Amino acid sequence: MTPSLDLNWRTWAKGIVVFFASQSPNDYQQKFFNFQELLEFAFIFQCEGVSAGSVQDILGCSTKTARDLQTEIARLEPWQVIARSSEKTDEFVKFTAEAFYKSY
Repeated sequence: MTPSLDLNWRTWAKGIVVFFASQSPNDYQQKFFNFQELLEFAFIFQCEGVSAGSVQDILGCSTKTARDLQTEIARLEPWQVIARSSEKTDEFVKFTAEAFYKSY
């Protein structure tokens, strides 16, 4: 296990939040470890070149929905987010996130 993975597992066991950020959801699929297994709450902001497979893995949606979302993800406005839906009837949810730094 790599040092960063060991640290992630130890902090997770103690209830500490670990935040992964990347410019592309494709970055979470590595040969030595699938970081998507660690993602409880995944939020996809605007990015280009995201693969349908990554979208499908992160959101748990169908292949067709993932392909349809590729273009939509590239066209998201600032602070618009696509995430896994908490409703069983919906594959994803789209909303506008609040910039936390503007609240203080």
